[in-house]
Amino acid sequence: MIEFYKRCWQVFLPLFAVFSLGSLQAFYYLNEYSHQWAVIVSLVIVAIICLIIGLIGFINTLKDAQKKERKAKVAKNHEALKEAFKRLHPEWTDEQLEIAATGSPAGPPLDDEDHWMSPREAYDKSCRKKK
Repeated sequence: MIEFYKRCWQVFLPLFAVFSLGSLQAFYYLNEYSHQWAVIVSLVIVAIICLIIGLIGFINTLKDAQKKERKAKVAKNHEALKEAFKRLHPEWTDEQLEIAATGSPAGPPLDDEDHWMSPREAYDKSCRKKK
């Protein structure tokens, strides 16, 4: 259903405006007829339904576009962060840079350790080894 909303929101938002204007015209032109209020109420209901469908589709399309932008920037940000750490600490190895940049999953236990370490623990331990 969300895919339907995403594809059709560009149709339903203008339809909202059309039905809203149609209800205003019905108010003006059907002034002397007995069925005036039935026409106006039905047009307003259809206009509200079109507005809801259009807004749901617009919001979901906007969220998807933001996700795509974030995914496109992830690789660039990762490399830029590694370069920044490399400039700050030229003595660090590539593994240390990777841990500092992403907090990648910890490796197997070290020789004197019995458990897996978190990325932060691995980063701290690798920094202590250099000193």
